Amino acid sequence: MTKPYHFYSKLSKYAKEVSAVTLNNLALLYVEMRDLKEADKVFAECTEMLEDVLGEKHKMLIPFLENYTSTLEQMKRQQEAAALRRRIKVLHSQ
Repeated sequence: MTKPYHFYSKLSKYAKEVSAVTLNNLALLYVEMRDLKEADKVFAECTEMLEDVLGEKHKMLIPFLENYTSTLEQMKRQQEAAALRRRIKVLHSQ
């Protein structure tokens, strides 16, 4: 995925986490506005940022992945949502 946020590589770990949380909140705002296509893009970027900072197996990813999963379900993208649900289940079990 192309990073639309070009400043990302220059941020500290803490700033990247804060940026990811901000992107999550922006994606939730898009969901509230029923702009699911834009929410999908922003959730994907948020997830990528958090995975970069925390690693792909960190439990802190769970609430962000749950938000993304809900959006995918609203978009009728059930296979992608199911894959994220399985990933969430694995993260809970670690």
